[in-house]
Amino acid sequence: MLTPPHHFIRDFLNHPEKMETQAWIVIVADPEGKGAALAKTLELMNAKVDLVQTAAEAITLMRNVKMAPSLLYILADEVGGLEQAMRVHHRLTQISVFGKCVILSNDAAKGGFDPESAEHLLLLKAPEPKHYH
Repeated sequence: MLTPPHHFIRDFLNHPEKMETQAWIVIVADPEGKGAALAKTLELMNAKVDLVQTAAEAITLMRNVKMAPSLLYILADEVGGLEQAMRVHHRLTQISVFGKCVILSNDAAKGGFDPESAEHLLLLKAPEPKHYH
């Protein structure tokens, strides 16, 4: 069972340096899968949430809104696995349209989640944001 790190999200949404505007989270997942439940949970935490299925949809959404989301959340098991999720992350970093990224994967956590293990923990940092034209 995929368990989102709610403590991370709660800390992220309540961070003292967070902008005064409402946090915007974009979830890349299957809207018929766990992505919808995750979106509802995050909305209850007072975040604006959009759910998309592909990197292309995420890019279009972000360009239409003309701002970068605070957090990009990718449910790897719902977008074709961890390798595909990494491709989505890579594609989005090429245009640098998000602040932070969380990728959740059951494959990476098989046999238990060990936060000290580099095999299971992957921290992703986006490059500096580019301006929209």
